[in-house]
Amino acid sequence: MAFGGAAPRRLTTASLAIDYTGSATVGDWISIEMNPPRIGRRLAFANVRLMSSGKQVARASTVFAVVQTEN
Repeated sequence: MAFGGAAPRRLTTASLAIDYTGSATVGDWISIEMNPPRIGRRLAFANVRLMSSGKQVARASTVFAVVQTEN
């Protein structure tokens, strides 16, 4: 995690799904709202919502494989 106290972990994307739930037009500002990621020993999960003018235009769900490093 970028701002956590622990060293960052290497992750590889295992799955990525995007659902388009609305629309935006050229020039619209898109913001992203992310739920706190859940990180385990082998897998990490993240969910985000893409927002435009206060309305959701897409949501994404991803699973990452945690790369095991040798120490």
